[in-house]
Amino acid sequence: MIKEIFGYNLKKFRNSREFTQEHLAELLDVSTTQIYKMESGKSFASAEMIEKIASLFDIPPYKFFMTEADIDTESDDFQECARYIKSRIDHLFAKDIIK
Repeated sequence: MIKEIFGYNLKKFRNSREFTQEHLAELLDVSTTQIYKMESGKSFASAEMIEKIASLFDIPPYKFFMTEADIDTESDDFQECARYIKSRIDHLFAKDIIK
């Protein structure tokens, strides 16, 4: 199931940028067959590849694992929680507590 969700979202984000499978493959330095297999859920990307794809599309990696239902329920509470966590992390970096 997770491979299919990832593949669905990869194709959705690729199409939103009007990239062909061939163009995406070139950008990622993989074969067109690999893109096809990831999009169809026949293979899965490594963590490094997911990070590379997310960076290319300027999308947080977790978005590749969200279903349409997840996106619809991404509430203000979630956004508020994310802002709070980010502010705490920023605070820790500012105080040199974490590097």
